[in-house]
Amino acid sequence: MYTNYKDGWPLSQWSGNLGAVTGDADAVNTMAENAAPWTEGNDIYAIDSLIYETVAAGLTETDPLTTNWEQSKVDFATGKIATMALGSWAISQLQAAADDNGVDPSTVGYMTFPATGADGTQYAVVGGDYNLGINVNSNVKAAARAWIDFLIEDSGFTDTQGMVSALLSKDLPDNLSGLSDNGVELIELNAAPAGKEALFNTIAEKSQIDIWANIYRQKLIDIARGAADGDKQSYFDELNKRWADTITQVG
Repeated sequence: MYTNYKDGWPLSQWSGNLGAVTGDADAVNTMAENAAPWTEGNDIYAIDSLIYETVAAGLTETDPLTTNWEQSKVDFATGKIATMALGSWAISQLQAAADDNGVDPSTVGYMTFPATGADGTQYAVVGGDYNLGINVNSNVKAAARAWIDFLIEDSGFTDTQGMVSALLSKDLPDNLSGLSDNGVELIELNAAPAGKEALFNTIAEKSQIDIWANIYRQKLIDIARGAADGDKQSYFDELNKRWADTITQVG
């Protein structure tokens, strides 16, 4: 497994699995009010445990300080890397790298987080990307709507880009067919309750646990590879304390 430690931002991709571990569409909202989320049974515990234990077992790159995102795409396509944690947006880039290096792009596969919910189902989280809108002051609203309808219903862009269509009637694209073939259920995370829209991000910011970035996971990897003091439990205890203290602070 390749961590892409040096570039950093790929480590944020792991957080996209919040909710996928337990199949809980309220996983992020629940974490915002959980004083000890890095405890067994919670999504973030499973996610960061997998990172730690894989690094500690020596199953990642030898020197994480020299990782390289662009080169990792080539190394993945040519079989030097087996696994990377990324969103489905990366599939087309990895397939292009395979094609550029004389490898069949179909060798690039995609799977959900390796966990099964209490009901025996595997889950994957879907979320919106960019949104389309019509200017309320436009004089050509009908034309704008016709273009949006064409793009979504007839253009085929989600198939060529390997994206989940906004149309409920559409099947998953070929590059995500492994999910449907294996009975993976897609879930969308619930919005935060009214008045708590900023709570999760506020806690993450004030506790300096950058869930949507990379610094705290780089330290996790450093501990796992013996480059920093501590072990998984001591670091999780620290994260829980910082998270709980911030919950108290922000009310």
